Amino acid sequence: MLSATRAALRRTGAVILAMALPILSVNAVHQAGAQAQPKPPKIHVMAPRSGAQAKVAAGEPQLQAFKGVVQTAPVVYIDYWGWTSDPSGEKPYLENFLSSIGGTPWVKSVLQYGAGAPADLLKGTWSSTTAIPATPTYDDIRAEADRAAQHFGVADDLNVQIIVATPTGHSSGGFGISYCGYHGTIGLGAMPQVTYTNLPYNTDKSNCGTNVVNPGASGLLDGVSMVAGHELVESITDPLLNSWSDSNSQENADKCSWKNPQGNVTTSAGTFAVQSLWSNTTASCVLSTVPPSSPPASPTKNIRNDDGNGNETVYGTVDLGGSPGFGWIEYGTTTAYGSTVGFDPIASANTTPYQYQATGLTPGTTYHFRVHLANEAGLIASSDATFVPTGFGSANAIALSGTGNESVIGTVHLEPGTSATATLSYGTSASYGSTATVNVTANASGVAYASFYRPGLNAATTYHYKIDVSGSVHFGSGDLTFTTS
Repeated sequence: MLSATRAALRRTGAVILAMALPILSVNAVHQAGAQAQPKPPKIHVMAPRSGAQAKVAAGEPQLQAFKGVVQTAPVVYIDYWGWTSDPSGEKPYLENFLSSIGGTPWVKSVLQYGAGAPADLLKGTWSSTTAIPATPTYDDIRAEADRAAQHFGVADDLNVQIIVATPTGHSSGGFGISYCGYHGTIGLGAMPQVTYTNLPYNTDKSNCGTNVVNPGASGLLDGVSMVAGHELVESITDPLLNSWSDSNSQENADKCSWKNPQGNVTTSAGTFAVQSLWSNTTASCVLSTVPPSSPPASPTKNIRNDDGNGNETVYGTVDLGGSPGFGWIEYGTTTAYGSTVGFDPIASANTTPYQYQATGLTPGTTYHFRVHLANEAGLIASSDATFVPTGFGSANAIALSGTGNESVIGTVHLEPGTSATATLSYGTSASYGSTATVNVTANASGVAYASFYRPGLNAATTYHYKIDVSGSVHFGSGDLTFTTS
C-alpha cells in the first residue's frame, strides 16, 4: 500500500537538493557557543549542473499528489533588487521568456496535475531600490519578496509568484555550489501563501546552464530561461511544498533537470532554452505536450472484494478522449482519506479500463474512497463513495451450563445480504480433527454470526479451533484456543 506521506526529510525545514544531492542547512554552521538561529520555512532548490547530460533512468517513480494544492491561475511578478548594471543582458531575456512562455506546449505539461498554464503569466516588474547586501541571506531574500508583494499590491493569493532577481555580484551564499535557484513561500505577515523564487544573476556561474543547449554567444543566457522555467513550473505544481513530487521528494522539473531531452522553445518573443519536464502520462521527460480537447470524463467506479483479508480493488472505466493518462485512488476511514495508490500511466483509448488495489484494510470497517483520473488536458475526481471490506471479525468461546459444553460464536463481514458457509474446526491440537458447518447470511450492515454449540467436550481441557468462511471470497480466523471448565 502506498502511504500518502512524503519522504520524511522533505518536510523538516531543511533544503532538499534535487538530483540526490545531500541535504544542506540554509544557515551557516554555528560555532560552539553561538546562539542557535530559528529554522527557516521550507524551500526547494534546483541543483547545479554536474557532468554530462544523460537520459532519465528507466523505472523512475511517478509524481504523487500529497494532499497539497496547485496554482490554477498562476501570475508572475519580477523584482529586480538593487540592479545597477546588466552586463550579460539577462533582464530583457528573462522578461521576454516569462511574458511569452505561458500557454505553450512546454508549460502545458502542468495541466495533467490539475494546474493552470495561462498565456498571460507575467503581470509586472519592479526595480527595487532597497539596499541589497553583498551576499543576501535566505531571510533577506524572503523579506525582499514580501516588500515586492506589497509593492505590487497582491493579496495572499496562492496563484502569485514573486521572482527576486539579484544583480551580478550579489548572489546568496551557495549559488553555483548547492543551488542555481530555489522556490518557497514568503511566510511573512499577511503573505503566508505567496510563493517566491530566488533567481541569482545566472551568468555569474558557468554551471547553472550556460551553453547547455546552444553553443557560443547564442547559449550565454541558456541558464536564465532554464532556471527561471524550472522554478516557474515547480511553483505551479508544488507551491506550498506539499503537493506533486515523487517518493524521492523530486518535483516535476527536478526529475529532468540537466538531463536529455533539452532544447529550444520558440515563442512570440524569441527562442529560449528549456529543460524537459516530467509527465506522469508518459512516465518520461517531455519538451512539449499537445493536450486533447478536454480532461477525462467522469469515471465509473466499482469495488471488488479480493480475498477477505483486507484487500479491495477499485475498478471501472474512463473516457480519456483518445489520449494517454494516469490515475489513482485515495482512501481512508474518513473523507480526509489519507492513503493513495496508483499514479501509473493508462494506455490511450476512448473507453479505458482501470483498477487499483487498496491493501491492509480492516474487515468490517467503513472506508471512503474517490478516483482521480488525468490526461494532458487536466484531471477529474469522482464523488466520494464507501465500501466495507469482507473478512473475519472476531470469535469467542462461551462455556455453557454443564461440564464440557461450549458455544463458539464467530463474527464475519460479508457483502450485505449475501450468504456463505462457515466451518468450525476444533480439537485438542492445531491438527483439529472435528468439524461442524453452518450457513450464514449477512445483515444490511454486512455482519453475519456463525454460532456452533459443541456439547460433550472433555472438562478442563484446552481446545484449538478456527473458523473458515467460504463463498464469493475465502477467509478465516486462524488458530485460536479455549479451555473448558
